[in-house]
Order: sequence, then structure tokens, then C-alpha cells
Amino acid sequence: MVNALQDFFQREGFRGIGYSGGVAFYKMYDDEMLIVQLVAQETIALLDADKLMKQRTEFENTMRMNNNIMLPMRFLTLVCIDSEPSEYFKDLSANIPGFWMASVKREELIVYENQSLNYHGLYDDINDFLSSGVIKEIRTSNLKMIKENAQPVTLSLLVLNIIIYLYATVHGDVMSANYMFSIGAITWDSILVDHQYFRLVTSAFLHYGFEHLSSNMVSLLGLGIMLEKRIGHVRFFILYALSAILANVTSVYVSYLKSQVTPDYYAVSAGASGAIFGVIGGLIGVVILKKRWAKNRADFIDISLKSILVMAFFSVFAGFSSGGIDNAAHVGGLISGFIIALLLAIKPQM
Repeated sequence: MVNALQDFFQREGFRGIGYSGGVAFYKMYDDEMLIVQLVAQETIALLDADKLMKQRTEFENTMRMNNNIMLPMRFLTLVCIDSEPSEYFKDLSANIPGFWMASVKREELIVYENQSLNYHGLYDDINDFLSSGVIKEIRTSNLKMIKENAQPVTLSLLVLNIIIYLYATVHGDVMSANYMFSIGAITWDSILVDHQYFRLVTSAFLHYGFEHLSSNMVSLLGLGIMLEKRIGHVRFFILYALSAILANVTSVYVSYLKSQVTPDYYAVSAGASGAIFGVIGGLIGVVILKKRWAKNRADFIDISLKSILVMAFFSVFAGFSSGGIDNAAHVGGLISGFIIALLLAIKPQM
């Protein structure tokens, strides 16, 4: 989406320029200079209102000093988001003048009531652009890329998760914690008291509803392909499986500690997210030791450590800023995947 919007602004006569916060586009009008900061969802997670306003000030000072610009400068921050905006975005909008969101899901702009729409007709122009089919083209392109780079273990895990979800849906209410526990979800006492260790595995293939499943499977598909292509099928399966188990072990331990502090605390956990965070941790480990892996895999494609770290931070942050999330499993999976990737690099697959 960011790349598509960059093309849009260039066609609209804006000039692009890099700065400390990323990419901005500016255009001179008779009465002012308009600067649009184009920001990815992962990047905005690292900022708060003060940091964003400081970036604007630094950008304005640099532009005036280097280009002798006398016109007033007005800023618009445009954030590309994949899902519905959280309270975090509402807080930013309440404190930052000129804050819009381009929603991939809605295929339109999301602008809160406190924000102005008067930016030289950009509101209507961007909405027309987003609804013109460009997002469908991006999705089609992404799907084509996935097909061309399909990896057997990732696809098998994807299909298995979907089949188990469909089976669970047919036979009960997947939004019910009691039902989910009856088919394999995990609690701290089921492991530490009843020693039902099979739940360390089964819970990683159960999901509370379609939204839970779909968000995890989209992440698994994209991230799993990236990692499996870099470390090989067997090692990817080992990393995914061990990350799922160790994420659940972390969840059990933290749940037990919480139950000791709050006797009424009781959580029934399920989902593939712990293993998926293991994949993120694995990607970090692989990128750190990329020279070792690249020497031993002809199809190794380098990726940015910074982009993976930003994604990891945003993913963890999103979990802690939302309710009903097993953050212990997320953190446990992330750390486990990272360590396992380092261990697997001792003898990388040819």
C-alpha cells in the first residue's frame, strides 16, 4: 500500500524526499507548502505524538534552511493500516493535527471528527484512488507472489489449522472456553496438575473464532514462507513445532504465577500465535547470522533486520495494548524461535 500511495502522490505532482521518519511528499500551493508524511503501520507503532511533532519541526527547519522557503508549511500524516484502528490511533489523532489513515480493509480513508478534510482536495482524490481497484490489484499481486514462493510445510500447517477449525466449528461453539478446553485448549492446571502434556501441541491448532484464525493464518502464510525458504523445510518444521510448545510452556508458567497472585484468575488459551511469534524470532536469528545461512543456501534472499525488528515490536505492542491476548505465549514464542534459529545455524542445511 505504501508503494502504491507513493506512486499516487508523484502523479499528483508532489515531490518525494527522505527524512529521519521515512518518506514525505511536498507540493507548493499559492498560500502554503503541503507536506504529506507517508507512514507504514509498523513504523507508527514506534512513535508517539511528541515524537511525530518533533519530526515535523525538524523537517520544517531543514526544508527552510536548505531551500529558503518562506511560505507557511502544513503537515498531513497518512498512515497505511491493514486492520481496524485501535485506541492507539485514536489517541494519536486526538493530539496530532493532520492525521489520516488509509485502510486496506475498508479501501478508504479513516479520518476522525477532530481532523480537517481541507487539504486541497486530497481527501476525495485519495478516496477515489483507494476505491479504484488498486487494493485488489495489490492483493492479487501478493497472492501471485505467494503461489510462486509456496513452501510445503507452511502450506500444510495452514491447511491443517483450517481443517481443525472447521471440524471444531461443526461440533461446538469455538467461542466457548469450556468447549475449547474439551477439545484440546490449555490451562495452567491441565499441565502442572493433571499432566495433560498433549495440550502443549493441540492448543496451537485451535482458534477462538474466524477472526482469530484468519489473522493467524495470514501471518503464518507470509512469515512462514519467508523463513522456510531461507532455512529449509525440516528445520522450519522443527522451529515451528518447538516454538509452539515452548510458547505454551511460557503461557502455563505465567498463568500459574498470576493464579497465585489472583486466585480467581483462570485462562483457557489456544491459537497458533505463539508458534508464529517463534517464526518472527526465527527470522531475526536468521538475519543476524545471514552470512552463515547465505553461504549454504543458493536461494537465500536477504531481508532487513530493521524491518523484522519493527514488525516484532509492533506485534508485541499490539498484543499488550489489546485485551484477551496471551502475551506470555507471544513473548515466549519470540524468544524461543530466536534461540532455535541460532542453534539451527550451527549446521545450516545445504
